[in-house]
Amino acid sequence: MRRSCAGLVAVVTTVQDPTPDLVIAELHHRGVPVVQFDEGDLSATLSRTARAGGVSAGRRGSPRTPTRPARPGPIRALYCRRPAASAFPHLDSQDASVAAAHARHGPGGVPASLPGCLYVNHPHRIDKVADVRVTVIGDRIFAVRIDSGLPDWRTDHSAHTYAAIPVPDPLVRAILAYLRHFGLVFGAFDFALTGPAHAADSWVWIECHPSGQWSWLEPPTGLPMTSALADLLERGTP
Repeated sequence: MRRSCAGLVAVVTTVQDPTPDLVIAELHHRGVPVVQFDEGDLSATLSRTARAGGVSAGRRGSPRTPTRPARPGPIRALYCRRPAASAFPHLDSQDASVAAAHARHGPGGVPASLPGCLYVNHPHRIDKVADVRVTVIGDRIFAVRIDSGLPDWRTDHSAHTYAAIPVPDPLVRAILAYLRHFGLVFGAFDFALTGPAHAADSWVWIECHPSGQWSWLEPPTGLPMTSALADLLERGTP
């Protein structure tokens, strides 16, 4: 097996999760430098320094955990497994929301943009202008554009604006074919939108949830998803 000899391995997880401990122990046995931290500790015991230079300088920095600072140098690989969200219980709700957003975009964004880093089970960052949730109920399709300005819109619903939009015909055919292939009559599809919504090639498919949430999208858009689901259940056929 080919092994790299340079750089740190970062493991981002909660201390309550025992699974990464197995991997960390094996890496220690091999003499590989490892740092473990939880993004949720940012408000209390975790700090991070970062510096961005020119193209040749890249990004540099290191986290300081509750027990020690990480060894300076590049991060060769990052294993992200169920980290907690940053919480600020000592602040009021409005200030806590602002602090959490800054934690995501600032220190929280550093691990998502490390040059030359191998990301393990960590989504590839997409340069997008918005997100789209497409909910299919039987033969009816409801698409909602979600503007949040966040890398992951699920982390803070208070930052969202919503708008019902049409789905380009090629994607309608692809979505319905996907559901037919798996024998599903319901699906919640997530897309990243990288350009104009009318252009099918601007829609980057992320995943499909066969039991995804949809109800929070109905009030701000007026889309009749409750009625569509009731219709589907009442008639008993797709």
